[in-house]
Amino acid sequence: MVEDIVSNYWVGKESSNSSCSNVSLFRFLGGLKFNFKGKKVLEVGYGGNNGADLLEAQKRGAIVYGTDINPNYIDKIKFIEKSKVFLLRAGLDPLPFNSELDLIYSRDVIYYLDDDQIKFFLSDCYKAIKEKSMIVIQIIEKDFNIEKKDPKNSFDDYFFENSKDGRIFEKDNPIRFLSSRFIINSAETIGFKLIGVKRLIQSYDIYETNFRVDRYFAFIK
Repeated sequence: MVEDIVSNYWVGKESSNSSCSNVSLFRFLGGLKFNFKGKKVLEVGYGGNNGADLLEAQKRGAIVYGTDINPNYIDKIKFIEKSKVFLLRAGLDPLPFNSELDLIYSRDVIYYLDDDQIKFFLSDCYKAIKEKSMIVIQIIEKDFNIEKKDPKNSFDDYFFENSKDGRIFEKDNPIRFLSSRFIINSAETIGFKLIGVKRLIQSYDIYETNFRVDRYFAFIK
């Protein structure tokens, strides 16, 4: 089953390195004019960067909550009361909130879920947030490769010419590339309204040959 593969992949992969908050996430939330002060904010899957995004949200005045699939991350986090962190599998276990949250965000999570689990997750988020509140989710649309170019060349319309689809993650990492249309249609079917999108195309090597396309979506209830 997908969930067993995902759990087996992540448990035991805890990083001991320090982490920093994700600039692209907070820049997107800034563009959406979200004010953290006094707001109840949940991150689904906070362990991947050691809770750095939650810590940043807390510094900005939010009351923060977190969930993760990995029990070691639940034990490890120090800056949140243990009553505010929950061991659960997104897309399978219901969130322990009912119309209480002002924001749910999730990075590097839902592309581990199958289609039915994504729909469950979106529906669960809808139940967990207040009216006029927001969720922000991120997916990977695709990875691709290009030939190495002269680093003196400036970016132009031909930079990605002759690109080839690829996978720039480990073979045992059960990531799925997801369709933007599927995400938007699934969310709107539940009752969400799309209010913002943000796409990032960035290289993942030191020669600018391996690229990933990430995309954020913001929905309001």
